[in-house]
Amino acid sequence: MGGVAALRFVKDGNPVNMGFRIDETTPNACVRWACVTHDMPSWIGTSLIWRLAEAGGATVVSFEHTGWKGLAPDAVAQGWKHFLGSLKSYVETGTGQARVWLCALQQGRSQWRRRTPGKPRVKTARG
Repeated sequence: MGGVAALRFVKDGNPVNMGFRIDETTPNACVRWACVTHDMPSWIGTSLIWRLAEAGGATVVSFEHTGWKGLAPDAVAQGWKHFLGSLKSYVETGTGQARVWLCALQQGRSQWRRRTPGKPRVKTARG
């Protein structure tokens, strides 16, 4: 905890860079990140919260993106709708719609790279 996940994706041909401090990781219950850097300054200070709960033999994943200084931009809501739909598809079928995910944890240097649908690859290098 306390490490910073540096994330990057390309939107409309332009790179978008962001950094999230990892504030909470409770196994089988909750993950909470705080945005500390972002190419769009309105994101800084917001939090991403994933919660897991068991219900009727299934796992329910809930997600919140909180801490906006006003209303969250509509593009943010649409983006999360896409990525959460992709996650649902990946969990249920093994294939999602995400194309490129790059992640470098500043502590541990884990990196995620382009994946083949249904076959995630994670490269880890300690340094």
